[in-house]
Amino acid sequence: TIGEVLPLTHDQTVLTRWGVDLAVAAPVITITATPALHDGSEVSPRSLSQLVPLPSPIRLRLWLHHGRHSVRSNPQCVHWSTARGYGEWSRAGCHTELPAGDWWRHE
Repeated sequence: TIGEVLPLTHDQTVLTRWGVDLAVAAPVITITATPALHDGSEVSPRSLSQLVPLPSPIRLRLWLHHGRHSVRSNPQCVHWSTARGYGEWSRAGCHTELPAGDWWRHE
């Protein structure tokens, strides 16, 4: 997957626990959203520098595969960011909710 190709560098928003190395442990999902113009056509920027923020956030709901996690698992929503001039994983703008209790146990 692309997660195996991209470096594991990350900014300060990505949390590490118990001294466990971080890894991309799930498929990387790629989404491209372009705002529509009033006539229904899409904006087609010529470069990434011409992109503008969307007027409202995009919300995704994903479910974890129970069999791959343990008490030391730390699932996080991250994205690939080049905001600081180089590529790194970041949680900025992402939100992760996990169910209460022993969510990581396989039922």
